[in-house]
Formats: sequence, C-alpha cells, structure tokens
Amino acid sequence: METPPPYIPPQKKSKTGLIIGLVVGGILLCCVLPIGLVAGGGYFMFKKASGMIECSVSMTTLRDALIDYSKDHGGKLPKADKWQDDVRSYYAKKMASKGSEAGPFTLIPAAGNWDCKADSGPTGIAFNEKLSGKKLSDIEDKSSTILLFQVPQATTPNLHMPYAPQEMDKSPKMFNEHIGWIEQPVEGAGYNRGRNGKRSTMDIKTGKTSGD
Repeated sequence: METPPPYIPPQKKSKTGLIIGLVVGGILLCCVLPIGLVAGGGYFMFKKASGMIECSVSMTTLRDALIDYSKDHGGKLPKADKWQDDVRSYYAKKMASKGSEAGPFTLIPAAGNWDCKADSGPTGIAFNEKLSGKKLSDIEDKSSTILLFQVPQATTPNLHMPYAPQEMDKSPKMFNEHIGWIEQPVEGAGYNRGRNGKRSTMDIKTGKTSGD
C-alpha cells in the first residue's frame, strides 16, 4: 500500500500585488495628475505670452544689428527713413549667430515687415527718429535713450517717429488686460513699460522677472 502524498494546505493569495497597484494608483492620482494639470496650464500661459516675449527678444537682436551696422558706417546709426532696409542683412546675420540663445522663442523673420503679435492683434516696431544718422559716441546716456519701441500703429516699412511713452490703455492685451509696451534702449536690456511707467524685464533663460 502506497503512502499518500503529504498534505499541502492551499496557498493564500499574496496581497503584495494589490498593495503595489493601490500605491501606484495613488501616486498617479495624487501626483502625476496635478503635475499634468500644472504643465498644461503652464503651456497655455506660455503660448499666451510667447508673442510678446518673442517681440522683446527680437527687438534686442535688432538693437545689436543696428550697433553692428554703425561699426561699418563710421559709428553712425542708419537714417530713420530707411533703417529697416539698411539693417536687414545685419539682423539676418545676428539671427543666424544667435542660434539657441533665443531659447524656445522664434525671432521675427528678417524678410518682410517687422511686427509684434499679441491676443489683441499685431503692433509695430518704431525707430526713434531723433537718433537718425546719429553717432553712437554722441549719445550720452545710452542706457536710458530709447532706440526702438513698440507702437500701436500697424507695421509699415521703415516705421519711425520721435520716441514718446505710449498710452497704456492702447497697449496689447493678455487675458483682456492691457500689458504695456516694449522699449529697447541703445544699451542694456529691453523692458516692458506698464502702468505708471513701471518697467519690468525677463531673463529668457531663467524665466525670472525683475522690475522697478
């Protein structure tokens, strides 16, 4: 008579898999979903602001192109009535040399008219005609002398006028609020002029803003 096989009690199902599933589900619900929502909101804000940031970066690049132009023309800036025509090739070279320095933002194309885009529609970039043909060495306070500035007028070739602060209530809008105007001095960082003349700048590499 054969000996019966030893009794082996039924194995209890491990709860480890269930616990892991609950933990992963909790992480997805509590952590990943909010991060996704924040990322989505950040992307939405980025898209809203990108047009104005690109305008500011482009105006700084245009300023650099104007400085390069002056170096080849006896230290003088171009005449106001043909400043875009004269500086266009210099701007194209600056665009090519900047490469990734512009970060995630696209510079205004060298060809065609140069304008800034916002929710409320395009605006123009004007050259301060008081600096028409002027020698850079004759400009005493380069950090406060405005070379280029954003204006409500539709962009036209070689847009120029004497610099004057633009009206806040005519400035571009974001989320139905006026956000001010971009100004670029001869020397130093460009900035956004908001209400009461308050100026703010943004580092395109860090995203940090500062102002007075």
